Amino acid sequence: MDHRDTDKDFQFLARYFEQNKNSQVSLVRFQNGNLNIASMAVSDGNWETLKLALLDTQYDGATSYKGLADVAKGNILLFTDGKEQRINDEPIFDGKLTVINSSTDYNTEKLLLLSTLNKGRLLNIAPRYDSSISEYTGQIVNKNNVISNAKITIIGENTSTHSNKDGSFSIKAMPGDTISIEAKGAKTVLMELGEDQNLAIFMNGNGEQLKEVLITSKKKIASTTENRMTAYGPTNPDAIGYSIASIDDEAISEVTTTLSQAAQGKLISLEYGSGQDVSQSVIRGLTTFKSNNYALIVVDGVALKQSSSSQPATSFNNNIQSTDFIDPNNIAEITVLKGLAATNLYGAQGSNGVILITTKLAEQNLKAKQDPSEKNTALLKNNIYNGTANLNRPAATATYMKAITGATNPDKAYQAYLSLRDRNASPEFYLDMAEFFSNSNPKRASLIASNILEMYSDSNEALKALLMISNTWNDTSLALDTANLLLERFPNQIQSYLDAAMANKNAGNYQIALDMLHKMSTGAINSQLNFSGLSKIIDNELRGMVLMYGAQVKTHRIAPIYFKEPDYNARVTFAWNDSDANFDLKFINPKKRFFNWEHSSKSDVERINAEKTNGFTKEEFLLIDAEKGPWLINVTYNGNTRQKDLPVFISCTVEYDFGKPQQRSEKHLLKLQQIGEEVTMVNVLIK
Repeated sequence: MDHRDTDKDFQFLARYFEQNKNSQVSLVRFQNGNLNIASMAVSDGNWETLKLALLDTQYDGATSYKGLADVAKGNILLFTDGKEQRINDEPIFDGKLTVINSSTDYNTEKLLLLSTLNKGRLLNIAPRYDSSISEYTGQIVNKNNVISNAKITIIGENTSTHSNKDGSFSIKAMPGDTISIEAKGAKTVLMELGEDQNLAIFMNGNGEQLKEVLITSKKKIASTTENRMTAYGPTNPDAIGYSIASIDDEAISEVTTTLSQAAQGKLISLEYGSGQDVSQSVIRGLTTFKSNNYALIVVDGVALKQSSSSQPATSFNNNIQSTDFIDPNNIAEITVLKGLAATNLYGAQGSNGVILITTKLAEQNLKAKQDPSEKNTALLKNNIYNGTANLNRPAATATYMKAITGATNPDKAYQAYLSLRDRNASPEFYLDMAEFFSNSNPKRASLIASNILEMYSDSNEALKALLMISNTWNDTSLALDTANLLLERFPNQIQSYLDAAMANKNAGNYQIALDMLHKMSTGAINSQLNFSGLSKIIDNELRGMVLMYGAQVKTHRIAPIYFKEPDYNARVTFAWNDSDANFDLKFINPKKRFFNWEHSSKSDVERINAEKTNGFTKEEFLLIDAEKGPWLINVTYNGNTRQKDLPVFISCTVEYDFGKPQQRSEKHLLKLQQIGEEVTMVNVLIK
């Protein structure tokens, strides 16, 4: 709150200490949950020491009332604009409260709620008001008559009066005071007094009121030696670097009439229902890049058209591709490939896993040493990485950074920031400043970043960027405040619920997090929303909660499937703050083979539309039985579909041994600035 009218504040205090000449004062300065307390005495009306302390106060960071009620007692003068963004954070004081605001930019509802909950006085002495006591007169009417005997009370004061037979009244008050008008059979009216001392007040029983402020408070309760068939022909599984499972012709019954019957129950990683085609297989443990969950089937190197799980088949739209044309007696081997490494071979269409069907004729050709890559037309081509990427994080390029980086010490850098903020204030400015101070003074960085909570609370992109940066810092308090605000402001976006659950988990609120994740998995948390775009992430987070914190939470409502420990080498989760951002993720395995995942309306309009409609900007990737060694993940920024003031931020969380006692994680953050520049964001080391 740095836009207050200090002169108005001081005029109020001068009058206060004229009446309270000898007082022991505790000055409590609060910002972003931090309290600074100083004690001093006012003797014979001399409050100069207090005045100098107030003049020396630097205002920075978001308003937070956290902890105030624990330290403020007695007669409490709370100077605030009410722009406090934390949910259910209104303090209940032990004493008489007067709320004073002198800023023209304030939150009326919050100020009224503060004073009402504490049965205190609200005094709005914004610059447009003369703060001297005046006599206000008026008349109270309804649709047809005047209202007599209505009670008019100054909120927080003992002063009250009643209207006369003709509905008229008079009361002495100060501009900025709030009065309440109560009458039998009518809705109570709350009115802030201004310079106009002649009041006309209309009341009725239906809540239609003139010149009033309505308060609505909703409390939220808150290694083998045998070769296996692969995309490159017979290969030792220990050398290929991705998970495989297979059966040969001896496991296929002679009485089997279809491929679907041949594979049913033989491969534990395949799941498809009785009567379904094998093309409807869902491979256990895999995520999906699109809405389709079904695996890709490749027969002798030729990819079949994929069945689709995104919508049910109808007489007009058959989304199931039958494999009944394949003679099971001609099958030499069926192999299942999964993991991101397998995806590197077949591109996005293989992201749900690949079922390789090798016929006996193809097997004879391979034994004759024919080149399998010439026959495998489904294999991803030209995916050997020989490029170069920037290994260094791009530095912030804004001109204001020169004044900060040129400062000779951290305190001078902070003073430079304070002098720059009025003319440079923007979400990017505060995030750049916070990032600059994050290593030398994490508490100061958090304070600076918290300004976004108060100043840009209506910007989804800004709040998501703040959440990502606070997660990267492991600042669980700021992350929880940000996630709660996102949920409050954007309840129609599915990611708001997931982010709030994860922020609670990271803050140690395990039961809250588990309950939220469970309700998301069933849709009960908000039946009006479609959580399918985040379903795989939600399921994995729920599984991780059960496995890691099951002894500390109540899990009796959780389905047994979530208690099974996954077998991932690494789980990689990306988040970004803008669905209009166009970028590529390049996954490069230790053998330099790569797979591109593109985020753009040109490459996947269905995905982008789903993000915007349902409100999510997250994706996860899994490394399962992956090749040992370094897996590089490069990011290339390709601009925005729509120009935005705030740059794109992208975060990456890598979790090793997910769901196991030895689970560990690392977090990375990247600000995308230069279009076309390829940057190595993550090095995932598989041991």
